[in-house]
Formats: sequence, C-alpha cells, structure tokens
Amino acid sequence: MDTIANPPIGDSVVETDERSRTRKEPFYMAKSWIVWLFESLVPRVQVASQWLTKVTLTAQSASIIATAIPLPALAAGEYRISLYGRITTPDSLGSSLTVTAGWTEGAVAIPKSSPAATGNSTSTTALLSELVTIDRATSLTYATTWAATTGDGRYKLIVTIEQVN
Repeated sequence: MDTIANPPIGDSVVETDERSRTRKEPFYMAKSWIVWLFESLVPRVQVASQWLTKVTLTAQSASIIATAIPLPALAAGEYRISLYGRITTPDSLGSSLTVTAGWTEGAVAIPKSSPAATGNSTSTTALLSELVTIDRATSLTYATTWAATTGDGRYKLIVTIEQVN
C-alpha cells in the first residue's frame, strides 16, 4: 500500500477570512490542509483494510470441522484471514493443535494449515495469517485439529477477517 503524503505541518491549520474582517466567525481551515485532507488522507483511509468479524471460542476440547465464518455474502477480492489458537489447559501427557483456514479462488477450494503446535504449556500457540483472493459469495472457513493424550487439555481459538480492498 502506498504511504500517505506528509501533512502541511509548516502551515497554520486555520486562516483568517481576509475578505470580511468583521465576520462573527472570521476563521476557516487553511486551503493547504483542506487539499491534504481530501487528496491524501481521505483516499488512503478509503482503501485501508476493514475489519469484518471476529470469532472467539474458548475451552475447546475437540477438533473443529471446517466451519463457515459468519459473514454476509462477500464480494470477490482480497481478504486477510487470521487464526490464533493457544493451549489454555495443558493435557497431562501431551497435546497438538493445528489451525486451518479455507477459501475458494477460481472455483478451487483451498485449505491452508499452520504447523502443528506440540508444546504442552499455556504459551503454546498455533498461528496462521493469510492474504487470500476469493470468489464472489463464497465462504471463508476455519477448522482445528486437536489431539490430547488424556483428553483433559483445552484450547482457545480466535479468528479474524479483514477486507483488504
């Protein structure tokens, strides 16, 4: 993404209306600042990413099959899907967590998984963040693969979606 132009910090933000010095409100925004706002700042903000949704699941004790993220029908384009999984209760003998994102591009279903997080502590995380191009009106999905030796481990999952353009 392009960087934003520097604001005209050498110019005053307000100017006096020289045409009518007797006006009750004789000040207005300086032209250099108006130009910067409408030609640099506003266009940059309009193309910035937009956070669409966040899904938070806690105390999970089983794998999650591919699940559509609750969103309205999406336009074709670029989106960022991010998944964060963390072991919140270690299994007494060991566990493994993998997070998976799914999308459709060019009528092809594409899954992408994180490496398995196999540490068995509350600082063990499985992370995945992908910039994806999707077809119109297709679902973005999340899934997890969870294996806990004794079954007493737990994890949490946070999924976020951003529209990039």
